[in-house]
Amino acid sequence: MRKEIITFIKENKIACFCCVDENNAPYCFNCFYLFDEQNHLLFFKSSPNTHHSKIMLKSSKIAGSILPDKMDFITLKGLQFTGSVLSQDFPDNINPEIYYHKKLPFAFAKPGKVWCIQLETLKMTDSTNLFGKKLRWEKSENYSE
Repeated sequence: MRKEIITFIKENKIACFCCVDENNAPYCFNCFYLFDEQNHLLFFKSSPNTHHSKIMLKSSKIAGSILPDKMDFITLKGLQFTGSVLSQDFPDNINPEIYYHKKLPFAFAKPGKVWCIQLETLKMTDSTNLFGKKLRWEKSENYSE
């Protein structure tokens, strides 16, 4: 994964996620996330009673976007991604609950489940040096770049 993409994901904190229910109806939600750059994972915490949690238990495909906290329309940056919800077989035997709460111990105060998303494709728009420059990344089976 390119350094510019990693830096952008790490600099930001909120992602918009989109899942699709059994009737093919899309549903979007926003969450704070953590990023594991080595394994290309996003983690977030959410109540198991939410509509999106119920959808993700049935369908593992997910898409989303990350935008900066403050928008500058001249030097616009943003990221679109696709991925899959992991419920087991986590890379490097990572335990999502432990990983998330170790990095954000205050999150223990809010009940909920920690979800883990395996990133599969990324497209970042970066207009800081060239308007509309696109940086792309796609997961391979062996995580080679």
